[in-house]
Amino acid sequence: MKTLIFIVTMLASNEAVEMKFNDLVEQGVVIPNEENENDSVDRPTYTSIHDDSTAIDYAYKGEVKEWIRTGDFEYNDFLND
Repeated sequence: MKTLIFIVTMLASNEAVEMKFNDLVEQGVVIPNEENENDSVDRPTYTSIHDDSTAIDYAYKGEVKEWIRTGDFEYNDFLND
């Protein structure tokens, strides 16, 4: 039973992060980049604006979603989008 509750909680958490990501895109806090820094990369990249003086360029969706979850940004190419 605990395992089932854990799985449901994780799925709900991932849904919430995806919804927050989409909300930040609509607000203009997360901006899709039209061109990738490296054309051989097929994954879309984003610019995330953290405050008036800080913006993160060329972040993958997984990195932005991890920032939403934890509040700390870190580049990590291995996070899933």
